[in-house]
Amino acid sequence: MLGKEKNHRMVGFLLRNRLVTILNAILINGTTDTRKLKLTEGHFSVTLNSKRVKLIRDERMNNIIEEVNQNNMEDANIGVGENAVVDLSEYIDRSTLTVQVGFPMSKVYTLFRALGLRHLCVVNEDGAPVGILTRKELMCAFDRDLM
Repeated sequence: MLGKEKNHRMVGFLLRNRLVTILNAILINGTTDTRKLKLTEGHFSVTLNSKRVKLIRDERMNNIIEEVNQNNMEDANIGVGENAVVDLSEYIDRSTLTVQVGFPMSKVYTLFRALGLRHLCVVNEDGAPVGILTRKELMCAFDRDLM
């Protein structure tokens, strides 16, 4: 599990809707080369509907997914496979606020309120990610320290 080994460190954060937008662009363009996707900040603008971004599931995608599931990567007519690597580094928010395990919940609450946070990454003493605290979870767990 990520965070248990010494060589893993928190480098940034990527919201789910941004990841789904990137994956949709990969499926549409048939390449994992993010330079060819030509995604701009406009593709990731936050709207009421952007939180409901779903993976594309049209007939072409259903055929690709079926062929991928049958392990016919060459016949899937897409430049991605189970061993494909996608470089997400240019899309990661590297200025993510983090707290260490054991950080007092009263101070976490103050961070959420003062900065209007929706989520907060929790790391161990080596900087490895161990979890994400959301605003909803904070309201349910306000009376104990992070563990």
